[in-house]
Amino acid sequence: MTDAQFLLSILEDGLPHSHADLLHRSFTERGCGLTVHSRIADLRAKGHTIACDRVPGAERGHAWTYRLLGSLPESDQSLGGSSTGHAHEHEGRSDSESESLFEVTDYGMGGKPAWA
Repeated sequence: MTDAQFLLSILEDGLPHSHADLLHRSFTERGCGLTVHSRIADLRAKGHTIACDRVPGAERGHAWTYRLLGSLPESDQSLGGSSTGHAHEHEGRSDSESESLFEVTDYGMGGKPAWA
């Protein structure tokens, strides 16, 4: 499951979810974090309407909540495997079949490092 799919699965209840809650759930349910605002932008780009509301008065400043308002019918099928899905590898499995964006051919001073 990609980060965007994970976020969408939470937001599908239509309730507001704070940025902190989304991060906490990602860490507790998947063992990793995610970049919430970027994955929200990915979901919006795929046709999902997501409200972002400021909640004033939080102890360390304003808090933000996200709430799914609606989705285009075709947007549900477009979240898997794309480079904007930002999948992670956990427990020996990979959630993404992405290819390298470029090949390093010149390592600069000192030549090729031992790890390459």
